[in-house]
Amino acid sequence: MSLLNNNLNMKHIVYYDVFDAKNDTGTEDKAFFVWDFRHCVLSINTASSAACTIKVYWSIEETAPDFTSAASATNRYDTVKIIDLEDWTSIAWDTGIVYTWTDADRNFEININALSYVAIDITAISAWKVTARLQLTNNA
Repeated sequence: MSLLNNNLNMKHIVYYDVFDAKNDTGTEDKAFFVWDFRHCVLSINTASSAACTIKVYWSIEETAPDFTSAASATNRYDTVKIIDLEDWTSIAWDTGIVYTWTDADRNFEININALSYVAIDITAISAWKVTARLQLTNNA
């Protein structure tokens, strides 16, 4: 069986809609359980000349932290470095994905090794709209 056929026969693929034309800040209190998966791709589409910053948060806790509150000793999470799948550049943890009055479709790999939860946050926005989707997969 070819490598291509192996990839097409993945046993488990799950999609989560994160944002749908969102035009304000915040995570919408969505924590995505990723423990059961090996790969995570974040697809982001911006429209209407988006100007915003998007960050990815992670946690290894047994229950989802409150990503809408500040991280603390009892609410443990942090930002995670991600990889732009277009040119394989890494995007620093605290910098996030920055759009400056642009419309674009971009895809990012999130390293979810040993993570329990992932959340996507729009930390600054002065124009709109952001649509985002997570794809979680396991190999066959």
